[in-house]
Amino acid sequence: MLTNQKDFKLAMKLSNQGRFNEAKTSMLGIHEKYQACFDFYYYLGAIYFHLHDWANAVKFLYLSIPYRELSPLPYHLLGQIFIEIGDFSKA
Repeated sequence: MLTNQKDFKLAMKLSNQGRFNEAKTSMLGIHEKYQACFDFYYYLGAIYFHLHDWANAVKFLYLSIPYRELSPLPYHLLGQIFIEIGDFSKA
């Protein structure tokens, strides 16, 4: 599914301002429209990453992978999470 970047603009702006809880709320507000695409799962995973909500970050980052398997973005954040929680074998 191709995404309309305008739908993600508010969440990205809030994230860039460090307002991650508001960015999460914005992303969850468009969930019905984008429940099966890389951008939605990756951006939401990245927001959870910045909130240090490791379980949700891992969940959504893994959900993003099938939509763009060759993208290094989710793998990079997953590696950082596994280092943070001390699971070096997964990192």
